[in-house]
Amino acid sequence: ADPSFFSVSGLSELAESLLAKNSYAAVITSSGSFTPQLVGLKMKSRDPSIKWIAQFFDPLPEDNPGYRKRLNLGCRLVGKTDEVLKKADHLVFSKNLYSYYSRKKALYAEKMRIIDIPLIKEIPSIENGSRSEDYDFEESKINLVYSGSMYRRVRNPDYLFKVLKLLPNDKYRLHIIGESAVQNLVTKNELQDMVIIHGALSHEKALTFINNADILLNLGNYHDYLVPSKIFNYISTGLPIINFKSIDADSSSTY
Repeated sequence: ADPSFFSVSGLSELAESLLAKNSYAAVITSSGSFTPQLVGLKMKSRDPSIKWIAQFFDPLPEDNPGYRKRLNLGCRLVGKTDEVLKKADHLVFSKNLYSYYSRKKALYAEKMRIIDIPLIKEIPSIENGSRSEDYDFEESKINLVYSGSMYRRVRNPDYLFKVLKLLPNDKYRLHIIGESAVQNLVTKNELQDMVIIHGALSHEKALTFINNADILLNLGNYHDYLVPSKIFNYISTGLPIINFKSIDADSSSTY
């Protein structure tokens, strides 16, 4: 869901304070969550002369599995979603989201533009001598890295583990970064010697794992408008990527 949803009030107060002290020609609200758009809506309502650009990295709440799972926020925010789309001067989406919402929200299609997700942050490299000691990488093995969650309703890891079971344990090691409830699959497929579940790590350490893998793994989503944001981190490394498709119109394959 949106971890910052319940901070809308505090963020709105900050926005009100900024508007009271300064004059703004334009406001850009950009995030993977919907909270910034609610703050932008309040700013636009307070000063309609401001040009408001709303950028969306993730699906709108009504289509976002995370919102539907917790507190039914998707339903609660449907009205606000349409208000944001109506009042924003420009709506910026990734390529896949644009393709989806220019049809679903055709009323606002003229305001929609495509800007794909950029990656401007340099990914750190593991310092010499620490690759195996601090990160459980074995130089004698091919180190596979998967970063992110494995939601069965969005991206199912079952096929990945079936493939892993066919690989020789002494040649491959898979590092799973993120909150992924797959320990049962590891045990079921007898992959305890191959798979290491590191759990949630700091953003910097997760990027370090990604940058120093031998091969990166990605699980495609069931929905063609959902693009795993990690794919842009993956691409920036120049490393080989194996993508497991769930549907023909796989969103990751575009990139």
